[in-house]
Amino acid sequence: MNRVAPLGRGCLAASSWNFLGTLGRQNFSECGPSASSYRSVCSSSSGQSVKSLRKSLLDGALKHVAEHGWSDAALIAASRDLRLSPAIIGILPRGEGELVEHFIALCNTKCAKDLEDKQHELLTLKFNEGVAKALRIHLEMLRPVIDTWPQALAVAARPSNAPHSAKLLFSLVDDIWAVLGDRSTDVTWYGKRAVLAGVYASISLYMITDYSPEFRDTWEALQRRVDEGLTVDAFMEGAVHSNTSTTGTSTRP
Repeated sequence: MNRVAPLGRGCLAASSWNFLGTLGRQNFSECGPSASSYRSVCSSSSGQSVKSLRKSLLDGALKHVAEHGWSDAALIAASRDLRLSPAIIGILPRGEGELVEHFIALCNTKCAKDLEDKQHELLTLKFNEGVAKALRIHLEMLRPVIDTWPQALAVAARPSNAPHSAKLLFSLVDDIWAVLGDRSTDVTWYGKRAVLAGVYASISLYMITDYSPEFRDTWEALQRRVDEGLTVDAFMEGAVHSNTSTTGTSTRP
């Protein structure tokens, strides 16, 4: 299905978030808005930890992103679904930043599993095609939220959130290189991950403005950027190994 022009876009149905559907939901029916603070919103007898409360709140907020965007409003809507006071969102100091990161972390987890399941297929492709396909697996997960993704990127880029977002991005590219068989232990380890991180970041931005059928232009741009990135990576790796050979040492295992 083609995407429509920006002014005519509708919100994506919650059912399109199929990869979130298997997440568990905690029952906080014994917790009520009469709690004096979010720290005491659940009694000790409920057996619910702060960690599980945070997860339930973030999971619930994802269902409201289509309507409220990546905002405190989505978190407040989730708190009402859980029959909790809106004050409970104070358990998330960075608010919508943590919501964006929660979504990315969920995507990373699913992507890691998909990469593992498809490792044989990826390794049978030409290397550049395998890299592009691995990145596409994660990029495809942005489809349900693509119309709100510019806001998510802005939230993730805030100084208080940027370090967390960068950590998640490098975790993704590390998983991809691992599945593709990278065993580098020298300085090229950093270069390889920087190349893929740059490709992913640029293509996620490209995807936001792509209205071609099924994001066709995005996938073509992805392959071009991967080809360019791997060319740079090969040059850097050649230069490093040439230098180590000249000095009579090698950092390769």
